[in-house]
Amino acid sequence: MISIKVISEKDGKPIAGQKAAISYESFLNGYVSPYVKTDADGVAQIDVEYRQNAKGKVFVNGRTEYEGYIESFMSIRIVYP
Repeated sequence: MISIKVISEKDGKPIAGQKAAISYESFLNGYVSPYVKTDADGVAQIDVEYRQNAKGKVFVNGRTEYEGYIESFMSIRIVYP
């Protein structure tokens, strides 16, 4: 399980209702986890195995918002909505 917290770049507050997903570089053919909506605290619990020292991408609403090492809990700042 990996937790992604989506935070507004403008005011630093969590954003509910955003769709988050991840992919690891090692997955074949661009596999992306199912999208999960963030809760009232801005957190999406994504049901994929945490892999220590693995690189990948975090997507929010279909946009790549992070690329690099995937941690078990990550905060992602977005400029929109």
